[in-house]
Amino acid sequence: MKKTISVLLVLVSLLSMISISAFAASGAENDEMIYLEDGSYIVVTTEPSLARAANTVTGSKVYTCYGENNNVLWKATLTATFAYSGAWYTCTTANCNVAIYSSYWRVADKDTVGTGSCAITNLTMERVVSGKIQDTISCQIKLNCDSNGNIT
Repeated sequence: MKKTISVLLVLVSLLSMISISAFAASGAENDEMIYLEDGSYIVVTTEPSLARAANTVTGSKVYTCYGENNNVLWKATLTATFAYSGAWYTCTTANCNVAIYSSYWRVADKDTVGTGSCAITNLTMERVVSGKIQDTISCQIKLNCDSNGNIT
């Protein structure tokens, strides 16, 4: 019995190390977690591009909203391309896609702009039950680039 438990603990440890290594290798960074009043939370990650073209870089900032049971409710991904040189930088394209994984959630409003060194999406999500709005989540997603092409 002790041997079986030891083997299971080793396997669990190895699997967790593999998933952590895979996440780190992807280049994604957990920037922050936002806890909401209803028990849900949003995990914010920044995903810089691993491939760059001459003086351009593309990156994404992802807001993933989880429910109380850790199930994904919706995910908003702001993706932007920036042109840069050692002295200047500017956002050339910006787009935000929202994937909804719960039939109770919908996009109420979404506005994306790319200006200067920043791409911004103002997003409002609504949870609707029986035709009535139960919750509203508003967030501003920002993706920045500096003159060296570093995405934050």
